[in-house]
Amino acid sequence: MSTRSRIAIEYDGKFESIYCHNDGYLGYVGRKLQEHYDDPVKVRELMKLGDISSLGDDLKPKGVQKFDDITDGKFCRPYSLRGEDCPSQFDDTLKQLYERTENCWGEFLYVYMKDYDGIYSWFVWEIGERNRLDVALKELEEERR
Repeated sequence: MSTRSRIAIEYDGKFESIYCHNDGYLGYVGRKLQEHYDDPVKVRELMKLGDISSLGDDLKPKGVQKFDDITDGKFCRPYSLRGEDCPSQFDDTLKQLYERTENCWGEFLYVYMKDYDGIYSWFVWEIGERNRLDVALKELEEERR
């Protein structure tokens, strides 16, 4: 069974997001976002891929034409490589984005947005609770000890 999630970025007061079908839990998608996608430019490039089957350490490699050619987990697997038209979606409010996540059976919502200091940070919602992603990952590590 898959752990579905949505990945989003906020800019100009709006939210752009994509669906991620696999491994949406903190220890996989959460960690990859924190470690490999902590830059607004790279997150916007991720949005350009549209919906993805899985999140990789990096965007899709140049020259890859087929979905099944990406198998190692190093790169994202966008549905567009299967010929599907699944572009990013836009929402005017966080509430609308949250509802979109619920409607796709998402268990996690990750949003790259500015914190109180005006610095982009990852935030995560699970069952209606918002946390800074770095704090949630630290709590996860402490639980595993």
